[in-house]
Amino acid sequence: MDQLHSPEPIADSASAPLDDASEQGLTEDLLRALSTAMRSFRLYGGESPMLGRFLDALRARLVALFEHVPVVHLHIDEDEIRWEGHVVYPSGGESGDLAFLFYKDGIRGLTFLSGFEGEVEAFLSLLSKAPNLREEEDDLVTLLWQADLEGLRYEYVEPGHEGVDPPGLDGKAPEPVNVRDVRAAASEPSTSLSPDDFQETLYFLDDSELRRVAEMVKSETDRDLLGDVLAALFDRMEDGDEERQVRIVQILNELLPSILSSGQFERSGLMLQELVDLARRGDTLTAPAMKEIRGIFDLLARPETIHQLVETLEEQPGALQGDSLGKLLGYFPPEALAPLMRAVEAVPRPDVKRVLERAIDRLVEANRDAVVGLLRDPDPGVAAGAARWAGRLSIGAAVSGVVNLLEHSEPRVRSAAISALQDLRAAAAGRSLLPLLDDTDRDVRIAAARTIAALDFAPARPSLEAAITSKELRSADRTEKLAFFEAYGRLAGGDGVALLDRALNGKSWLGRGESAETRACAALALARVRHPSARDSLMAAVNDADPVVRTAVARALRGENS
Repeated sequence: MDQLHSPEPIADSASAPLDDASEQGLTEDLLRALSTAMRSFRLYGGESPMLGRFLDALRARLVALFEHVPVVHLHIDEDEIRWEGHVVYPSGGESGDLAFLFYKDGIRGLTFLSGFEGEVEAFLSLLSKAPNLREEEDDLVTLLWQADLEGLRYEYVEPGHEGVDPPGLDGKAPEPVNVRDVRAAASEPSTSLSPDDFQETLYFLDDSELRRVAEMVKSETDRDLLGDVLAALFDRMEDGDEERQVRIVQILNELLPSILSSGQFERSGLMLQELVDLARRGDTLTAPAMKEIRGIFDLLARPETIHQLVETLEEQPGALQGDSLGKLLGYFPPEALAPLMRAVEAVPRPDVKRVLERAIDRLVEANRDAVVGLLRDPDPGVAAGAARWAGRLSIGAAVSGVVNLLEHSEPRVRSAAISALQDLRAAAAGRSLLPLLDDTDRDVRIAAARTIAALDFAPARPSLEAAITSKELRSADRTEKLAFFEAYGRLAGGDGVALLDRALNGKSWLGRGESAETRACAALALARVRHPSARDSLMAAVNDADPVVRTAVARALRGENS
């Protein structure tokens, strides 16, 4: 090789205990894994959890090869990589190909030493930068020199020197330059351009032909290239052998994360539908291909996949439209329910939360038993989500599990359980709600009072009466007071008018009554009582001096609820 440079001497490969064919196979696997990891590194930018899978696969193949040989030497050509004279990585010579990536910057040989598996991430980081370097910036050789990777050796040639003999080696002296000739040539007027030079030639396209060409260009530009590629892959899978089927599924496995992250939920759902249809035919796919397909669906249930899905929804408003997300989640396995529920409980944006909830309904509907099981999940987010969906879809078998959550240590879980019991119309669980009227958490107390009222659990009347006459409720905020007063008014009926009238119109011997806020709550509670005496009590306060009380009384007389 002309003008070959190597930073350090290259060690000779030790004899491998495998035969040449086996060692060649391991080398081919290594380069395929390197190419896949490089594409993934460019796609995810080195920050996605998905990249870890490809890095682990690459390290595993390096370790497998180093178990048999301490050194792997590769020869780089423009359109292929060779090992021991055998082609182990053919390519198309495109700028994105592994072989061309090294060749264009003058690298003609690579040697991997044992221990290189610990430096593959740094190596991939350099390769991902190489295609984006401008001419005035450092090339790949410079980047490798700066990185100084201990497990890598490389051979390269200076640009423009390969296969070119330096000038002046024929023994002849250069001819002298005549200065007069140079000056005469410079003084001659340059040939000017004429508009005639740009006139149409004999074969210039007419207007109709130009329109036709423009239409063809637009048609090709607007073409759904990815859709065509996917259709071709599925067609080849149906009539392919075992090796081809496995490889196609692996390609789909690599494509799916990027399609999901770009918000193409409809396309992702169609891909999964195709895989399901092929799997159901029974006689089309081989056992190894079926195993690879199951791996794709297992990937959908992983927390990092769900996290990436939620990030896409938050970053791309267009992804929130339509029902494509719901159809997509319909293909997710039951194991995806837990991370999905955890994500819904944690997502901060209400619009994203609503879209996710609607989309998950389809998956939950198909896996009701799984929802009941998730009520026992130790993760508070999952348990709360399971309770909400049990109530949302009226899963009767979940009542006992939801009641158990009323004693959960997390307030948000207790609140979710209370709401679920209201949705389930589980009146029998009313007695379990009574202790929560004295819960340490305000939101739980409010939810318990409202749910007891909604369930018409009459035995709660004494507890509610004790609450609205207590000092604790007098110091509570308006929302909590109103929840207890209205619950009492609904359950007590005509028997509760006397107590509510004292709160609204009663005064002590000093002429003092309850606070304006408490009196307003009592007025709104009387609106819940369907009894003539309740109206009489309200009419007695219709001209009250306090505007807050007057407004509440007016609303109550109009039959308005809070």
